[in-house]
Amino acid sequence: MVALRSFQCIIDSIGTIFTLILFFMKQRRIYPWVICFMLLFSLGSCIKEEALNAEADIEGATIAQSDQYLKRKPSIDNNTVVFPLKRFTGSYVQSPEFVLTPGATIEPKSGTQLDFSEPQKYTVTSEDGAWSKTYTVSFVIDEGADLYSAFEHAEVVDTDSPEGHYHKFYDLTKLGQKTYSWATANDGYNILAETLLEEGEELVPGFYPTSQITDGYIGKGAKLVTKSTGSLGGFLVHLWLLVIYFWGHFKPLSRRSNLHILAYCMRKKLLHWL
Repeated sequence: MVALRSFQCIIDSIGTIFTLILFFMKQRRIYPWVICFMLLFSLGSCIKEEALNAEADIEGATIAQSDQYLKRKPSIDNNTVVFPLKRFTGSYVQSPEFVLTPGATIEPKSGTQLDFSEPQKYTVTSEDGAWSKTYTVSFVIDEGADLYSAFEHAEVVDTDSPEGHYHKFYDLTKLGQKTYSWATANDGYNILAETLLEEGEELVPGFYPTSQITDGYIGKGAKLVTKSTGSLGGFLVHLWLLVIYFWGHFKPLSRRSNLHILAYCMRKKLLHWL
């Protein structure tokens, strides 16, 4: 695949061609084949190989006859995919299909038939081969949440790059299956959490915007705290909004997209807009 380097390159090339045309006009000699050669040569220098995609994400998931078997669309977050079934059909053997970021590959392959009586692991590898991510994929009987014990269950998510330790809430079905019905800002906050620690603070679940507490109104509860993302967080938000403006539409971002946006703006010389 190829991509144009920039519109400025094209404009510069056209400007050079017109300058040469004016020169030949003054000399009263115009050779069409020379002009064509210069045009092709100039525009050819504005084309380069497009870099391979570095993202490794599952963007969508489905199964055959999803309207018949699924209660709603699968829930997808940074490392889990949950298919909520309307009812037990006698077997958990399924062949889920996945939509990945452009160029990425998945193992086991999309459409592979597996037994999901226990959650299965899938590994997504980016197009450039430099990044990979493991997803836990499960099929559960969705019975709805018990609001009187909504926050009784939380697991600690440990990440390495960047380092993080935060709570992720889930419910248990009658069959003991985990359903991740609750969304928090913890995963996004974790991108900068390590840089926001002040003296005496530790990177523990209680440091994040949402965490489990033992003294809830009934049983355990959830503590929600408004957290600052610091100057860097505000800077990245400005970058995101700026690139959305140039894309012309909203596009969800993955964990590494902030870095891609920063590189994009540096190449396009847009940072002085912020």
